[in-house]
Amino acid sequence: MSQFQYIVMKKMVYVEAVLIDISGTLLIGNEPTPNAVNAIARLRSGKIPFRIVTNTSKESAKSILARLHQLGFDIKEEEVFTALSATRQLLIQRKAACLFLLKDEVMSDFEGISTESPTSVVIGLAPEMFDYTHMNEAFKVLLKGGSLIAINKSKYFKTEEGHQLATGGIVAALEYSSGCKATVVGKPSLKFYELALESLGVDAANVAMIGDDINDDVRGSQDVGCKGVLVKTGKYIQRVVDESGVKPDVVVESFADFVDSVLFAM
Repeated sequence: MSQFQYIVMKKMVYVEAVLIDISGTLLIGNEPTPNAVNAIARLRSGKIPFRIVTNTSKESAKSILARLHQLGFDIKEEEVFTALSATRQLLIQRKAACLFLLKDEVMSDFEGISTESPTSVVIGLAPEMFDYTHMNEAFKVLLKGGSLIAINKSKYFKTEEGHQLATGGIVAALEYSSGCKATVVGKPSLKFYELALESLGVDAANVAMIGDDINDDVRGSQDVGCKGVLVKTGKYIQRVVDESGVKPDVVVESFADFVDSVLFAM
């Protein structure tokens, strides 16, 4: 496989493949970021392999793919890697019976997972499940020694209506009250990145992760050996980046800008 070099701000980064975040990178809410649809098409025509890696717990993998297709993205089913699918793999490995704090729309991804006498709590972004009754039920499972499994522990995300509270604070509340530390399945989990890299078949050192979250996307990917590329779309806030202590390998205005530079370098 040939290498592609990406030169920006006097830095040179060699990549053979890319991992791409969805929320804030490809899309903001239901709107593609500038030239993102064309950028995906250019990656494919340039024969640069990629995987879409997302922490979302609001949509099933099929729903995500359908929405991307509707918006004009040329993405194949096997190119989408979700935290929901990784969570399902974990639950099967553990033979877990679960109390799910998830949206009804994603439960098709967990067909066949037992909910009888739950010994694990699985939590994602499902505001309708975060009332006292549901949270207290989850707390009781954890207090009896159950495990807490978080699809992700993101602090916030961005839609067309601005920044929105994500799952992290809710997970932290259950951790605090039960004394149970959550297993976080999605980004920035090393295991999540390792599974995504395995599907690409490319060494981490030659892969760039492109995203808008300084911790989940940049730090998480750097921890596994990838190049961390931060976009200034989505949830990007300069103050948060400065306070994180994380140094991206590259900072660009948008996903499309990164792709343009890769193809230009070719």
